[in-house]
Amino acid sequence: MISQRCENCSRGSYQPNRSETFCLRCPRNKTTLYSGAKDISQCTDTVCGGNLTSMTGVITSPNYPDSYPKGIECVWNIRCPKGRGLLMFMPNISIPLTSECSDYLIMRENSSPYSKTTYLQCESYSNPVTFISRSKNLYVKFSSKTNEETADGFKVFYVTFEEQYRELVASIVEDGTLYGNSSLRRILKDENLITQILDVMAHPQKFDRYETSRTRKTIPEFYAFVEKKVTDFFGSPYRRRR
Repeated sequence: MISQRCENCSRGSYQPNRSETFCLRCPRNKTTLYSGAKDISQCTDTVCGGNLTSMTGVITSPNYPDSYPKGIECVWNIRCPKGRGLLMFMPNISIPLTSECSDYLIMRENSSPYSKTTYLQCESYSNPVTFISRSKNLYVKFSSKTNEETADGFKVFYVTFEEQYRELVASIVEDGTLYGNSSLRRILKDENLITQILDVMAHPQKFDRYETSRTRKTIPEFYAFVEKKVTDFFGSPYRRRR
């Protein structure tokens, strides 16, 4: 009697029964992170990318917050509405460091490799990052070509703001104090507070509405930081603007 050698199922397939000598393919647009999968639940989604035109949105690496698959490429095109700027925020990013920079996240004006780069990262970075896009539209690409283990990837939040307040928004997000102060940095890394934080960042002209809201009570350090920026921009005392 000839017996077949037992081998692990290759990436993209699985076998739940130990006695079988064949593997089952993962459903469409799904794959496994590694070889040797034993259950369909180990098949992860690889669908990513698209054209984004909403006022706010979120971009994540496939399978986030768990490890993303190898050999993927995602492209998003964010198109900013007329008269508005684009603010990007990322609490952290987890990408394995390789000598070839085989896994990377890049953001630039368009798909041309010669367009100006707004952001590029090919290793993990634990601190929050906030920046304003140079252009009205933003091309975002994530690529994974590593042969090593992957990581958790990223979650990027974006929100648009009125272009006439670009200088004020920039003074908030480009101030090193926002990232150097441990209390403020902790607030930026709290995903439960991100919606409130981005709302304040993107609508500083409506800052007065937070005076009696939960935002002032929940994140007083951040409120005080932004209040000074708003006061400096509009003049002191702060003139209410609705």
